[in-house]
Amino acid sequence: MKYSLEGVQLNFKNEDIINKYFIDDTILLVGNKFKSEYRIKSTQKILFLKYKSVTFNIFTSVLYLNRFIEFSKYKKTEFNNYNKLINIQSSNSYLQAAYDNLYQIINFMSFDEDTNKTFFENNNKRYNTEMNFRIENLKKDSYNKELIKIINNFYKNHMKKLRFYNNYVKHNGHLEEYEDDTTSIYQIDLDKENVLSSLERGLINVYNGVNPINSKAAKGYKVDLNELSKVLQVAIDELLHILDMVMENYIDDSYRGLIRIYNQTI
Repeated sequence: MKYSLEGVQLNFKNEDIINKYFIDDTILLVGNKFKSEYRIKSTQKILFLKYKSVTFNIFTSVLYLNRFIEFSKYKKTEFNNYNKLINIQSSNSYLQAAYDNLYQIINFMSFDEDTNKTFFENNNKRYNTEMNFRIENLKKDSYNKELIKIINNFYKNHMKKLRFYNNYVKHNGHLEEYEDDTTSIYQIDLDKENVLSSLERGLINVYNGVNPINSKAAKGYKVDLNELSKVLQVAIDELLHILDMVMENYIDDSYRGLIRIYNQTI
């Protein structure tokens, strides 16, 4: 489907790329009916398929980042802080996927037409190729050498920090935004004769934030969420720009023709 950023509070210079190369699956089939010399090739079908993967993940990253912005406007509560954290982490996670998908495009574009025909017609073979792919094994050629260099620079300038945070959550713990290593605790006087009742009375203070006491506490990995959101926004915009370069490097006239046909029908 085509994506709409209507209502999204974030601005991206390259937001048009998210739909620039999109065509409906029905239009894709039209390409099979062209004369043989203009017929859409399997390699171009794979290009379209992987483009959809990248844009799905970028668009989802944008939506989660936008939800983070929305929750940042509300007063600080445990619920709002939780939502800020899960939305910004989700945005980061989907951006990681989009970045990895770019390498998948380049990998599939390194195969010949017959091989890509097999991948397009046999999902399981394509899945296995995707899951077994490793960046270090990517075959470099005259078509992708410069693109790989650009993507590597993008990683160093933008993704390295984001991937650190993402991997920390995946493998080690959780993120938190806090000013120091303290937390708020509340006095609860236990009645040995009726522990449950005294706990219920004491928890009223907890729920209403009455007379909090600062106490030393272990915390998740500290992160400045506002700074992280800015890094994410810049990275998303730059990744869209790189996606445009990748597509322009591999798209052929038949695919372009289908884009023109699709745009005339909507």
